[in-house]
Amino acid sequence: MRVACTVVTLPIAFPACSSGYLFFPSYYAAPVIRQNVLDKHPELEGILDKLAGVIDDSTMQELN
Repeated sequence: MRVACTVVTLPIAFPACSSGYLFFPSYYAAPVIRQNVLDKHPELEGILDKLAGVIDDSTMQELN
């Protein structure tokens, strides 16, 4: 079985906050799979469900 992974990076410029507060968006990891792939391989749903909540924000920041 082959699994394809696509990472999309959007070039977004965030202006500096004049309030002095630091801001950076949260990292929310979510498995994404095309419906036609899931239809062909329904066992992947259970496998991907096991990943729910495994990667926290700080780990995702390190991976990114």
